[in-house]
Amino acid sequence: MSLLTLDSVRTRSGVVRVNLLPTEFAVARQERRLRLQLATAVGVVAAACLGAGFLATSQAHGAENSLLDEQTRTSALQAQQAPYAEVPQVLAEVAEAKKIQSDVSGYAVPWYAYLNRISTATPAGVTFTSLGLSVQPTPAATAATGSAATADPLAVQGIGNLTVTGTTQTQAQVASWMDAMAGIPGIAGATLTSSTFDPASSTLTFNATATLTDAVLLDKQ
Repeated sequence: MSLLTLDSVRTRSGVVRVNLLPTEFAVARQERRLRLQLATAVGVVAAACLGAGFLATSQAHGAENSLLDEQTRTSALQAQQAPYAEVPQVLAEVAEAKKIQSDVSGYAVPWYAYLNRISTATPAGVTFTSLGLSVQPTPAATAATGSAATADPLAVQGIGNLTVTGTTQTQAQVASWMDAMAGIPGIAGATLTSSTFDPASSTLTFNATATLTDAVLLDKQ
């Protein structure tokens, strides 16, 4: 084979391809590829949005279910608590009752026993037309009485008073009665406040007072 033949073969194998299609076809093909890529991207974004929406909806439903569970649990606890709602009030009433009981028992006086002692100690010939025994109702009132009593250093401090109005024949019998009261535990400072003698009836009417000390209290017996 000659050199001319080899050159012709080489020339034939190196044929250059020439695109004879109009430019519009190439542009249209690029536009289709671009639209396809954009559609694919939009599809991916839409799928991502749908996934995010589903996840958010699932989380919202989960939060609502948790809230409902907590509300149900709270309602159940409130229902269990309802029977005990009055417990603080009852405890306060019990404490108040105990305080009142303590005040009453702390200032309890065996009155019948003291009336009997006064009657037994009263000398013959002395008759009472009235007799009163009283104590201060509360420790605070007693403290106030004690404060007032301290103004007189000679006054007997106590928690109450004995007041009597009686009749007899002589002042000596009144003095004997006052001495007899001084011998009863819890009664002190018997004092004659007034006396009037009626010559027509030979009767002496007198008024006297005495102080009741804390020795009259039941818990001091």
